[in-house]
Amino acid sequence: MCKNDGGCTEPNQVYLKCFEKALEGASDCGNWVMFNYLSGEQISGVDMGSPMVIRSSESIFNLANFCRMFFYSAFATLKLGMEILVNEKVQIDRITGHGGLFRYSDVGQRFLSATINAPVYFMDNAASGGPWGAAILGLYLINHNPDESMEDFLAQRVFLHSETHKIKAEVSDVEGLRYIFSEVYSVSGACKTGI
Repeated sequence: MCKNDGGCTEPNQVYLKCFEKALEGASDCGNWVMFNYLSGEQISGVDMGSPMVIRSSESIFNLANFCRMFFYSAFATLKLGMEILVNEKVQIDRITGHGGLFRYSDVGQRFLSATINAPVYFMDNAASGGPWGAAILGLYLINHNPDESMEDFLAQRVFLHSETHKIKAEVSDVEGLRYIFSEVYSVSGACKTGI
């Protein structure tokens, strides 16, 4: 990314700043909502891509709220699925996060924790993403013992000496997400009507 004066910033630095800025945003994103549906989404009844940003006349728009809103929209479908599990009395004790979203500081982990209302654990290699996970799956398929579950294979052979970190969302993050999904999304009706 280059400026008018000819100075350039590495894209990784731009992403890092956006991630950090999200932590400064209001827990309710200043009453802004983003529907990040580039294609249809079955769980919310949206048949085709409809990306949009919605606000009220009282909404507060700034970069921090926009960056936080982007994260919330990335986890929107997961949050809807979590509500189904909550209604079925399924409780998540913890989840291990892995993928590019966890590349910069603890921002992705914190917002994922708020989404599931449970701690998120991650390792130093958490940002390695899908290809790494696919390689581990392939390794399991060709190297596991007949009576060895994938859970045991991962715990005893892959992650045995990996350092694990834990993030738990702040209460304000959990409440902000709950407000966005129970009040704003349901009032807009977008998830129900498939705008």
